[in-house]
Parts: sequence; structure tokens; C-alpha cells
Amino acid sequence: MKKSRKDRDPYSFRIHLIKVLILITIFTILVASFFIAGTHLSVRFTTQSTIAALYKSGTLSQPNSSGLMDNGSSYNLTASVARDDIAVDNFDRLFENFHLNLDTRDGLVTDVISDIAYQNSNNDTILIVGNANIQNSRNETFHTSEMLIKFNTRQANSLGSVRVTTKNLTIEAGHFSIDKFNTSEEMIRFSNGVKLLYHNVE
Repeated sequence: MKKSRKDRDPYSFRIHLIKVLILITIFTILVASFFIAGTHLSVRFTTQSTIAALYKSGTLSQPNSSGLMDNGSSYNLTASVARDDIAVDNFDRLFENFHLNLDTRDGLVTDVISDIAYQNSNNDTILIVGNANIQNSRNETFHTSEMLIKFNTRQANSLGSVRVTTKNLTIEAGHFSIDKFNTSEEMIRFSNGVKLLYHNVE
């Protein structure tokens, strides 16, 4: 009766079986790592522009990014979700529960917060929508429904009415714009029915 290879050389068969099992284990680990990385990948920006394109595509859960801008200011961006499968003209990425913290070299700290934010990674533009707020370390708070921020030209414009509160003053207007946004030389303009309310601060 002819013996099988296993019966003729049991030691070699065991070695071969162990090698096969090791290869299967390595393949399984690689596949699992790919899916885990895909769901928990952090957001990264390049440093060649102010708020540049995300380096990975897809849907990212709880993205978090920090770094330096061209002018030396630091930034930190967080959100609950980042997606690039959106069908919105002129924008290629969407953030939910958006929060962008900006810290200039001269000490001005600005927080940009909104329910939704759309990003155009080609021209460093962000449109913040729904409960959109800008707060800074000068105790100024800008609140509007929509605001367009162009980081490459350092301009911000409201697309709806705005309410600004400071320590001594509240300003309401149909529109506002900021030149030299997020710098110590910001120039703010209000138009379309401007109302001023002075606070009695003791």
C-alpha cells in the first residue's frame, strides 16, 4: 500500500502546515488593520497653504488636525465628521460640528464654530452654516446664519444678518465684512440697517 506524503514525512508536513497558518494570520491582521485605519484616520493638512486639502478622501470620524499656517499662526481643527462625498457647488468637503481654533503670533486667538462647514481646498475657502459664530480673545462674538471665510485673502463676509457683541456694545446689521481676518489689524465693516446698542458697564 502506497503511503501518503503526510505518513512518509510527518515532520515536513507539520512545518508546511505551520507556514500556511502563519501566512493566513498575517493576511488577516493586514486586512483588519486596513479597515481600522479607514474608520479612525485623523485629518491632516499640508503646510503649503493656510487651510489646505485633506490628504485622504472618504468619510472620517472625529477628525482632528493641528499645525502652522503660512504666516506662522497655529491652528487646530476638530469636527464630529468630515466627508468629501458631497454635491455642493464650489466645495469639496463637509464638516459637521465644526470648530477651528486660530492663534496668531501677536496673541490674537479666534474660534470659528458652526453646525456645518463646507471647504474648498483649492482656494482655502470655508463656508460656515447654521449657528455660525466667530469668537476672539478681544471678547468679540460674531453670530450669523452663514459666513464665508477666505483664508488666502484673509477676508470674511456674512451671507445673512449679523449680531456682534462686545463688552460695551452690541451691533446688529444686515451684512458685515472683515478685511485682514484673524490679524491684529482687522478692519470690520457693517451695512444694511446698522443698529448700535451700548451697554452700561460699571
